[in-house]
Amino acid sequence: MNIITKSGQKKVLSWNVIKLKDNNGKTTGIICSGEDITPRKIAEEELKHANDYLNLLIRIAPIATIVLDREQNIVTANEKAMDLLGYANDEIIGNPISTIISNNELLEFTDKNDLSIELLKKDGECIDANIATSAIMDNNNHKGLIVTLQDISELRGLLIAPSIEENTERKDTLELEGSYTYIQDSGDLNASYDIFSTMVKQGRPGLCITRENPAKIRSKYNITKTPIIWLTKTKTSEYPSIDPTELFKLHPTIENFIKKVNDGIVLIDGLEYLILENDLKSVIKFMEQTNDTIMVSDSRLILQIDPLIFDTKDHHLLKRWMRSLTDEDTYND
Repeated sequence: MNIITKSGQKKVLSWNVIKLKDNNGKTTGIICSGEDITPRKIAEEELKHANDYLNLLIRIAPIATIVLDREQNIVTANEKAMDLLGYANDEIIGNPISTIISNNELLEFTDKNDLSIELLKKDGECIDANIATSAIMDNNNHKGLIVTLQDISELRGLLIAPSIEENTERKDTLELEGSYTYIQDSGDLNASYDIFSTMVKQGRPGLCITRENPAKIRSKYNITKTPIIWLTKTKTSEYPSIDPTELFKLHPTIENFIKKVNDGIVLIDGLEYLILENDLKSVIKFMEQTNDTIMVSDSRLILQIDPLIFDTKDHHLLKRWMRSLTDEDTYND
């Protein structure tokens, strides 16, 4: 029962009624007692709002997420999870988690990251997944478990097969010392591509990562076999592509390529696009990781940037360990 006190406060009362009876069982009166349960009702309402907000976050999360009850039955699955596993919502809700784990194991009610597990899709396909779990507690008891799922193949980047240009040109040789990252920050876009195309036509395995349309790059520089990765949000079957928001895929893609080749060359053009979709610190960290990979190989990397988009401090932070392609003694032809 809701009441309003003399001071104007709203209260919620819980009433108990006891009948008073005489020796013959006849009701002679009642005793009514009321308990103020306002704090409990407020707590319940706040908990409901918190649960609704959590469910909303799970539904719109950009990563596959499921929620289990204390018996490890699936009670919530967002669209990403259903896409990953191949189920419709009504097909997966209520099922035990063991039905989507290939060895039928249950998960521990604990907070864990970077667990590797094999998931079983509806069509019977098994996929290696990286999962993280977060326990939902209620008065120190296990109430449920939030589980995020990621297909490991999507975390590893692209597997690019090296390919050598058929019509190699060896008359005018050009040399860039291996194990170094070179920066072209003069604003001359053609210079980086000219060097890259010349070196792959000399027979070196190359990888181009670009914001430009790969078809135009191939046509302009007569590159026919060298793999080109397109930095774009538009997926295409003609060229391998990486969404600029998936920065985490770039380093493993480059690393995998570098491990497959000897005396290779990588060109990155589109750092400005990556910075638009990610924070500058993350992009610089990606370049640091990539430079570490280059330094322990006999390959080299060319980074093409527009210096006008950086302030002076960030520009120097980015290029402090790189060699400049504008220096006359950097390369010999």
